Amino acid sequence: IISDLFMPLKDGFETCKMFKEREVFKHVPFIALTSASNVENLKKILALGANDFIHKPFLVDEFVARVKVQLRVSQYYKEIQKHTEEEERLNRMLIDMNEKLNKLVVTDHLTGAFNRRYTIGYIEKEIEKTKRYGGIFSLVMFDIDNFKRFNDTYGHQAGDGVLKFVCKIISDNIRKSDVFGRIGGEEFLLLLNETSLNCGKIVAEKIREIVAINSLEYEGEKLTATISLGLTEYREGD
Repeated sequence: IISDLFMPLKDGFETCKMFKEREVFKHVPFIALTSASNVENLKKILALGANDFIHKPFLVDEFVARVKVQLRVSQYYKEIQKHTEEEERLNRMLIDMNEKLNKLVVTDHLTGAFNRRYTIGYIEKEIEKTKRYGGIFSLVMFDIDNFKRFNDTYGHQAGDGVLKFVCKIISDNIRKSDVFGRIGGEEFLLLLNETSLNCGKIVAEKIREIVAINSLEYEGEKLTATISLGLTEYREGD
């Protein structure tokens, strides 16, 4: 943008300010022209974001050279911006990959529940926390009844389907603060934070009923599963 400083409707100061306040023009080079050799005008227009200042009358070669300099600077900025955007994109990809890797480390690949290592480690931490600060939590352990019959009758794919089906039902019916993990083939453990034995029993019974009344469609057949549960509570001092 090449603009004289003194114009009848809108002067160069207003013009410069208007362009530099708009994001789309923010990095477009702005060259101010004037015949007045006033230092205050120079300071003012540069403070508003102008990139260069040329006195009139000027030599054509000098004018062309100054414009070319600003175009080169503008091109450098575009290249830097391009690299910055690419770097930000790669950083976002890296963060996303790290989140996925962290999830893979702590979850069971088949069911999506937490794996045995994470679940047992979490319980140990909760015990230590309860010892130190007090509180209460309940543990529910359960397995799928006669699970072997699914594998024997329908094949291992059906067995895997039942495992995923049961886990999804339970994950959808517990709180975000609860920790649900797979600790064996068809054995699972659920930690209910800040939950007494009586309240834990209500949760366990609700889960048992929900699993029993739902069924999985597999190759034209409806597969139903039931689970058996046991529970205990942990309080400070236990």
